[in-house]
Amino acid sequence: MDDGEVELQSRSGRPLRRYFPELEFMPGRYVLDGEIIIGDLEGEQDFGALQQRLHPAESRVRRLAEETPARYVAFDLLASGDEPLLDQSYEERREALAKLVAAPVLLAPSTDDPQEAAPWLRGAEGVIAKEAGAPYRPASGRAWSRSSACARSTRSWRAGGRARRRARSAP
Repeated sequence: MDDGEVELQSRSGRPLRRYFPELEFMPGRYVLDGEIIIGDLEGEQDFGALQQRLHPAESRVRRLAEETPARYVAFDLLASGDEPLLDQSYEERREALAKLVAAPVLLAPSTDDPQEAAPWLRGAEGVIAKEAGAPYRPASGRAWSRSSACARSTRSWRAGGRARRRARSAP
């Protein structure tokens, strides 16, 4: 986000803004790492409906934006103003993210309590686990983990980014 100019792209760099015209962001200049969802953090999320949004026809994009509005869930803050935050610890970036994020953007839940994170590992599509004191590391391969390694480790981890399993159509 750059003072009203929103650039939205996939992990691979594919531009996505035209597919999600209803998404709104807080004013300012910043770079977020997050996910677009259809649904909410506490209920079912519909990945199939999300995929339907990637359609070339502008009329269909507008109709689906009204019928199945998307939401943006922020996981991490990569830059604020002209300051890159990649070398700061996750804890520092998370604190800055929590101060920045406001409706309609959602802040992904986060905890360092294994008991609180445990339910996220059951019945969820995935959980992002980040080492609390580590700088930002772009994902190589799948960034989502269903592992409970963060709950068993003696290192300091923060778990967040809960996403429920989505309904799938029968073949």
